[in-house]
Amino acid sequence: MQVPAGHRFAADVALGILVPLVLARIEPLVDRVPSLGLFRGSAALVLLAVAACLVVGRVLTSQRPGWAAALSKAPAWLLLVSAGMLYAGVGLRHASGLQVSGDEPHYLVMAQSLWRDHDLDLRDEYDGEEWAEFVPGPLRPHWGAARADGRPFPAHSPGLPLLLAPAYAALGREGCVLLMALLAAAAALVCRQLALQLTGDAGVALAAWLTAVGPPLFFYAFHLYTEVPSALAAGGSLLLLLGRPGAPGAALAALAAATLPWLHVKMIPAAAALGLIALVRLRGRALAAFLLVAAAAAAGFAGYYWSVFGVATPLALYGGVPADARVLSWRSLAGLFLDRSFGLLPTAPVFLLALAGLPAVLRRREAWPHALVGLAVLAPLVSWRMWWGGQCPPARFLVPMLPFLGVALALRLARAQTGLARWWPGLFLTGVVLSAVAVAEPAARLLLNRGNRPTRLWAALSDGVPIGDYLPTLTHASERDARLALVWLGALGLLLALDRAAASRPRVDRAFSSFAAAVAAVLLLGIVIDLGVGQPGPELPRQEAQAHQGRGATHSIIQGEKLEIWNECLPQHRGREVDGIQRPDWLFRERPACPVDDLMVQVEQDPVLDGQADPGSALCRHCLLDSLDGNGADQHAIALDERQRGAQDELSRREHLTHSGRSRLAQEPGQDRTGLGVDVQRSSRSSSSRRLAAPVGSTGSRGV
Repeated sequence: MQVPAGHRFAADVALGILVPLVLARIEPLVDRVPSLGLFRGSAALVLLAVAACLVVGRVLTSQRPGWAAALSKAPAWLLLVSAGMLYAGVGLRHASGLQVSGDEPHYLVMAQSLWRDHDLDLRDEYDGEEWAEFVPGPLRPHWGAARADGRPFPAHSPGLPLLLAPAYAALGREGCVLLMALLAAAAALVCRQLALQLTGDAGVALAAWLTAVGPPLFFYAFHLYTEVPSALAAGGSLLLLLGRPGAPGAALAALAAATLPWLHVKMIPAAAALGLIALVRLRGRALAAFLLVAAAAAAGFAGYYWSVFGVATPLALYGGVPADARVLSWRSLAGLFLDRSFGLLPTAPVFLLALAGLPAVLRRREAWPHALVGLAVLAPLVSWRMWWGGQCPPARFLVPMLPFLGVALALRLARAQTGLARWWPGLFLTGVVLSAVAVAEPAARLLLNRGNRPTRLWAALSDGVPIGDYLPTLTHASERDARLALVWLGALGLLLALDRAAASRPRVDRAFSSFAAAVAAVLLLGIVIDLGVGQPGPELPRQEAQAHQGRGATHSIIQGEKLEIWNECLPQHRGREVDGIQRPDWLFRERPACPVDDLMVQVEQDPVLDGQADPGSALCRHCLLDSLDGNGADQHAIALDERQRGAQDELSRREHLTHSGRSRLAQEPGQDRTGLGVDVQRSSRSSSSRRLAAPVGSTGSRGV
């Protein structure tokens, strides 16, 4: 007797739920193989939610077989409105429950100045404390290179503030959130249109749209960063150029491409790629219109920087090639996709199908423009030191690549409904459920992370066994994180190979159709990590940590609620200066001295998190002063639950000394040489307390 397909599916889902949940409750087994305890607590609820959604989808398909086909024929305006309403609703709730952070307040200050004063001289905004409209505490300026006349100039590009200025004037921060929601909805629609244009399959295009609507675009639809308008401008220009436009369409494509350099200097290669596509594809009046608009925009862009800095290059904003763009590291490319806090795949695993679609992009002749734009967006990130984007939600710098990633995913789905294509619903729903958890309580700040601090989202989902320990952190990778990243890269490579094999081997394809098999694969990978990588090292006693000094490494341990830092290169921070500005004493309370530099402060409201309470985080004064400059917290990667980090290579140490903060330490007892209102009184290492003050909202990567 043949078992009905629906019953087999239900049994498979039940098996995929029960086995991991039962194993997670067998304490002796979890003690020997910790990864078996991953599906406990909130993580178990995530698994149940994904399974429930899959069952509902299967039932809906059996009852109404044509619902997916009907949805794929939905008009573009309906998709735009639906996504916009989702983003606006979540965004307004988020804005009411959490203040701006990272670079967001600095973009808003620039928008204020553009609308009210029609300039970017922000000195009056800071003197008049106009930032108090959206942040409760002092905001330290992000200055770039000085203007030609010596006046300070903001370190961020003016494109986004110019875009936000009218919305801010009309409705304040909420108006900016509504504008970003609209732009994000339009960017998702562009992804759908590009997929439909290339594949001609409305169902595949709908899947590309749904994928684009989710994370990471979902996260940035209510954060004020340049990535959403960059994705819309790059994707929109490409869509117009591939549609054989007339002169008006070509001019609009040139205008969209011309906005990219104004948004951020790292988008200049993407603008150049779009110009090359126009030269190849356009002819006659369309080409003339594109070139005319592009030439005028380029002249205006160069003229702007000439008028401000006396040189016609956007690099003048940084005083030359940005220091962030001078470093090549294997960590950046792997981290963009795998990092537990800032990578694409941990919170949006559905983009695994985009990786599976890369061979199709390379083989398909008409897909070369998409590949060129995607490569132009990705190339600057590989050499960008702070590739994770500072304090921000995951996958910030990959958001402008969504038009390309959506096309790659569509090509994989169009090739065959085998292998990983069978996983699309589960992977998509996993990202949706994780996104819902991340935004459910804005005050919990589950979306905001910094450096290689423990990831809040994974910490919130963990119960006994830290999920974050099974994902690599590559912002400042230890030896264990490097091994962990290699395991994940190997697992992804094997999965992609099996996906290729599933097209011709039915037995392999049947394994992809099983929910229980997918859950088993996750558990198996966890066991491999337990056996091959091991758990993070135990917290070292004070004497052992001190024994590691002098090896060019940074070590930290936790003693009770106090984090202490040992770093042999700290004395080399002397001779650097931070712009002087007084800070309120209430930000900090007294704590024992740092064992390296006789000064330890306890952060009452963490400057790394823009004044949001993060009790227990502790910094020595070097680390703290550096964090005020926007880079120190990333360089030191300090956090309450952080475990010992492995030795850093010499290059990382030089980057740290070059880019971290510009702090001059007090050379005489009782003298304030920092310009930060620091009462420094040097004494023995047994000193019990010191005071230090720092600004709220002083974080973010300058110039990012």
